Amino acid sequence: MTTPPPSIDIDAPSDGGGDPAPSDGGGETDEPTAAAPDIPPPDPADYAGMDEQTPEGAEQAFRYYIATLTWARQTGDPDSLDALFSVDCALCGEMSSVIATNAANGEYWKNLEVTDTGTAN
Repeated sequence: MTTPPPSIDIDAPSDGGGDPAPSDGGGETDEPTAAAPDIPPPDPADYAGMDEQTPEGAEQAFRYYIATLTWARQTGDPDSLDALFSVDCALCGEMSSVIATNAANGEYWKNLEVTDTGTAN
């Protein structure tokens, strides 16, 4: 023999009866997508020597590339990044396409702070 559960004295459901309209399961809304941050692109002048064929020049060029990649992700504008790689780089083109797609969906990197801690051999 089983015992019935105890009775709970509640006059009305806690949500007031619920919402009669069913959820769309997370589908499209009329809300606008997020706006891209208005930040300036990296300035090549801040990466002195990046055009030199030296280890230091390579470090500066890499720093500029990472700064430009970060900026592209934050703003959704891959044009400056595209100028840094060859059209033969399929992975680079795919990354640029992902950035553009994310921007079309209002998806940007936000509140990102990059700290240059140097390089090590």
